[in-house]
Amino acid sequence: MSLIIIEGHKYLVSSKYNHPGEGIRGIYLSCQKGDKTKEFDYFHFTNEPWKILEIVRKRGNYNGIKYLGKVIKVANNGNFK
Repeated sequence: MSLIIIEGHKYLVSSKYNHPGEGIRGIYLSCQKGDKTKEFDYFHFTNEPWKILEIVRKRGNYNGIKYLGKVIKVANNGNFK
């Protein structure tokens, strides 16, 4: 399983998800820190991946990808924004 954050939304991607570009998995799917929208967009040349994420958000899960919700930002003082 890999956690990714795209445009402030969290997704859990199953290791069984059949991604056609498995060679790039370590680059952004490991989601070391932060939002990986820039990397996600860089490595996808069509709108299909964005459409898949839209389906995942609407259904809750799809094809081995589960939607976990929006990222909640916390201010330096510990208060939610």
